[in-house]
Amino acid sequence: MYSILPRRQKNWPLRFLGGSAPLKGHGSASLARLLALSAWLGAGAVASGREAPPLPLSEKLQSALEEGVPSDLEELRLVQQQVRRVVEVARAATVAVELDDSVGSGVVVSADGLVLTAGHVSVEPNRAVTLRFPDGKRVKARSLGVNHEVDSGLLRITDTPPTINGKPGAWAFVPMAEERPEPGDWVVGLGQPNGFVEGRDPPVRLGRVLFADRDTLNTDVTLVGGDSGGPLVSLRGEVVGIHSKIGEQITSNYHVPVAAYRREWKRLEAGRMAGVPDGEDPDEWRPLAGLALAERDGAAVVTQVFPDLPADEAGVVPGDTVLSFAGEKVASPEEVDRLIRQHEPYERVPLLVRRGQVTVELTLWLGRSPTAFPGMLNREETP
Repeated sequence: MYSILPRRQKNWPLRFLGGSAPLKGHGSASLARLLALSAWLGAGAVASGREAPPLPLSEKLQSALEEGVPSDLEELRLVQQQVRRVVEVARAATVAVELDDSVGSGVVVSADGLVLTAGHVSVEPNRAVTLRFPDGKRVKARSLGVNHEVDSGLLRITDTPPTINGKPGAWAFVPMAEERPEPGDWVVGLGQPNGFVEGRDPPVRLGRVLFADRDTLNTDVTLVGGDSGGPLVSLRGEVVGIHSKIGEQITSNYHVPVAAYRREWKRLEAGRMAGVPDGEDPDEWRPLAGLALAERDGAAVVTQVFPDLPADEAGVVPGDTVLSFAGEKVASPEEVDRLIRQHEPYERVPLLVRRGQVTVELTLWLGRSPTAFPGMLNREETP
């Protein structure tokens, strides 16, 4: 099941499923001892406005991690200290994602406000989103690209970051890892399970990577409702995955590896969509402009622009004459409609219109199927 949580259910009690098992080759007592660190961490300090380069690992700590579990108290303390450093950086950048009546999680991964989340949290491009930081601060964001085939999603904060000592600030963020984690690697999971809770920092869970391939990470980092989109962070303080799905067992926790985001970064940043949400009919996801047209004197004239849909957001106004769409000249509503249907939902296309005596260049970020907006068609129909 997905770990997104409808907001109307945010006060449901949490329930963990199944039980955990030690990794092969490591003692369960040692494993349990280290996992207990996550409960010990408590609230911890939260970084603010801080840039977050990868955290260094000492030779002794690197050796302890390569052995699998700490062999003595000194090594245990080294791991404990490193986890605290990771949490200090990652908590400040972990956000609750609020969209319509649902809540999920996300993580800021750039100083200018790009946010990774799960595809089933952001749903589709170009939607208004509210993010809540651990201190309760709300900021506005916009959904960018989504890939429902791997469950990846990208958001951008549209508010201005807070100033620091009177100078332009930057968003606290966690860098994205360059390399994929390997089975056995220790990782920290954060999120806003059950939605944002006043006075509660994003909870921390510590675990191991159990399986990794091109599009999936499996860990024993427990996920619950509302964690979807939250970060899975390495002990170097880098995002290695984004929470996606919860299985039937406590060790069946699935994450989208950061490599899946990197592979199609340009499409995600451009606001494109691949696949459709689970349970949706692909035939009902067609491109939508959100305007009505009529033919007048051999030209396609805009008669209506529907509020908050693509044409409205692009700046089209009633009375505009469409001269070209996606670089092709048009002279009738039928030609505009034909060209719209040749594109995919959430493509950005150039639109040239004449407004009075002025020619205006616009960019139209197409939406999805008219079936989602009853009565809002690409062209005017004759009664």
